[in-house]
Amino acid sequence: MINEAFLLDQTLKDSGIPIVGVSGPPWRVDYQPEVTPEQRVQGAAIVAGFNPKEPHKLQRRKDAKALLADPSPEGVLRRGLIRTLGQQFNPPKTLEQLRALIVPDIDAGNCDE
Repeated sequence: MINEAFLLDQTLKDSGIPIVGVSGPPWRVDYQPEVTPEQRVQGAAIVAGFNPKEPHKLQRRKDAKALLADPSPEGVLRRGLIRTLGQQFNPPKTLEQLRALIVPDIDAGNCDE
């Protein structure tokens, strides 16, 4: 299942808003230092109107699921990175912790050699 924070993050980035990331709900947007006041207002409007169940969001969700189901080595690393970013308050601190996030996909055969 694609989480809604990922969808909101992509919506903001697709709109040209310079963000570091999104967490929630309730939604919290961390902006990059170069964000302008106008971009913050635009970002706040996007967040206020965000509804992940809207039809155009459903296609984005399908596209994101397909992207995350990619069995290539890049897909496995992408899933590991997303899991890592999803644990932003408790990120892996060692290579072994990072491997623990990625190796299960490889062991399950979710990666092309």
